[in-house]
Amino acid sequence: MSLEFVIIPVTKDYENLAYELSNKMKKSANTSLNIEFDTNYNLSLNTRTNKHKRDDKNIIIINDTYSEQERVVVSFSDKGSRSKTMNIEEFLELIASFDYDEKEDENNDSIIKNANDENDSFCIIM
Repeated sequence: MSLEFVIIPVTKDYENLAYELSNKMKKSANTSLNIEFDTNYNLSLNTRTNKHKRDDKNIIIINDTYSEQERVVVSFSDKGSRSKTMNIEEFLELIASFDYDEKEDENNDSIIKNANDENDSFCIIM
């Protein structure tokens, strides 16, 4: 399991800042991160954002608030979640708070495997 993000620099001028944020995120994370970059400037920002929302990805928009105020615009993949403007340090602390436990994931896999072997019908909630 990993956290998935798409970083969208508004224009080519913000690409270096996007890669800088990606490196900061990787250093802060206690779990694996899957970070993509959307640099298709032929499409509008709304089109690029909506494309990734449909894929249920967390979206980070890099614009002038990053360089001027050290803040990022984040849209989490939760249904109904609105975009938030967050201080970069606050955002990195949030990422660091996610702690991936491989052992727990292995246990969940074994529960699913065992459940599939059973003939009785039941529901597992994790």
